[in-house]
Amino acid sequence: DENPSKGKTPSKEIDYEKVIELDVRELVPPEPMIKILEALSQVDENTVLLVHHHREPMMLYPKLEERGYEAVTNKIEENYFKVVITKKRNT
Repeated sequence: DENPSKGKTPSKEIDYEKVIELDVRELVPPEPMIKILEALSQVDENTVLLVHHHREPMMLYPKLEERGYEAVTNKIEENYFKVVITKKRNT
């Protein structure tokens, strides 16, 4: 008996085994950037870092890029952004 709502894969064909959540909405700069960069040490090809942020972290993108990570930011509402950070895969 198959449940159609089970096993739906997201549009990306990558399965992440682990999600690390980090909420930096209450922090004052440069704390969010520091916390996010510190958390990168736990992120590998099978892990995604989900950051809850109060704004889009524009200054973060180049720092992620030079470390081999990429980010997708979604605006949820005013003053609430979800930033999904993944390690770039070697293709």
